[in-house]
Amino acid sequence: MAWLDTDVQNSTNKLETLSEDERKAYGHLFEGYSEAWTAETLGLERWEAKKLFADLYHKLGVASSRELILRYAPDVPRVCELDSYQ
Repeated sequence: MAWLDTDVQNSTNKLETLSEDERKAYGHLFEGYSEAWTAETLGLERWEAKKLFADLYHKLGVASSRELILRYAPDVPRVCELDSYQ
């Protein structure tokens, strides 16, 4: 299963290339927030948020938010996992 280790390492390397706003947008996707909400939260115009998400998808090598979630979900702590640490 060495290929799995390589995939995880590649995913981690790609995540490290994200800008601060891209990391926030990435997190918003996993929380279920829309592009419009992300734009408002980050103080961006709607077109700027669309570009931010397009850049995010490009850097991570995905075509959509669905693909991003399916590919990167294992790297995101779940709320139930966070609660167990308290």
